[in-house]
Amino acid sequence: MKSIKRNWMLAYMICLVISAVELIFCHIQGSLTQTLLTFVGICAFFGGYVCIFAKQKLPTYYDDNRVCLYSDGIFRMNVPGVSFNNSNWPHILQALRIWSVCSMVLYPILQVLIMNVFPEHYTYIGGYVLLFLTLSCMFIPVYIVGKKYE
Repeated sequence: MKSIKRNWMLAYMICLVISAVELIFCHIQGSLTQTLLTFVGICAFFGGYVCIFAKQKLPTYYDDNRVCLYSDGIFRMNVPGVSFNNSNWPHILQALRIWSVCSMVLYPILQVLIMNVFPEHYTYIGGYVLLFLTLSCMFIPVYIVGKKYE
């Protein structure tokens, strides 16, 4: 279990460096937006938690009761309809880890592509559609694996 956490910590650090380089290139190119900076920052913060600090095993309270809210310090996650327990928690963590490291790296690339391909429609496509797709790519897999292994 420690090797899994160590591997995710390494993957997170590598993706964090790649994301920082991408943000520097976006700044040089002139395509660094507040939305991009905010979203990558949220992914970095969230990814740091799930890859480095998240507990691998939940307290037995989660197995004994149907709890839809996970709370650990300042981190809180509520997924209506999904009861967190030790059978689905490793899969939920896996989905969150994959989402956070992929989003940190892919979101800047997608934004630059959209800005260059659709410059006149960037606000709509890049601002709203891309953000919606990215966030749904987090919640849908968490919901699916949460229900599947419940």
